[in-house]
Amino acid sequence: MKSRAIVFACLASSLFSAAASAESTTDTTVALAQSLPEASAAELCKAGIATVMDRPAEGIEIGSSGKLVSLNYRGEDGSRWRFMCKIKGDQIVWSSLGGAWRHDESMTYAVKGENLEITGVSPDGANKVRSFALAQLK
Repeated sequence: MKSRAIVFACLASSLFSAAASAESTTDTTVALAQSLPEASAAELCKAGIATVMDRPAEGIEIGSSGKLVSLNYRGEDGSRWRFMCKIKGDQIVWSSLGGAWRHDESMTYAVKGENLEITGVSPDGANKVRSFALAQLK
């Protein structure tokens, strides 16, 4: 009976530890987002989509924002391109509207003074780095 109690105690301790670790990760993400008031999730997503789609940020419209940001732009042929985006830590994660989240193209951001720098790595390993004035993303 004692050995069952010990096993249970170890199991409970492991579960508590895993839950605390997950909570800690969430707290870190929230703290990071709160420490960057000069760049909102919508602005980060706008810069990210501009980078990955090689478009000017001024032509990208923000539809709605919150935990998920919807964005769109018109192509040269008049077609509308729609995207969803979310921020996870220093990562910008995106998808086309109704599509899967694109984890094969990683994008990170860094706020450097009055500029936002986006670094993207495509599936073939090519790097894209773009810098945006924060005022340009409003």
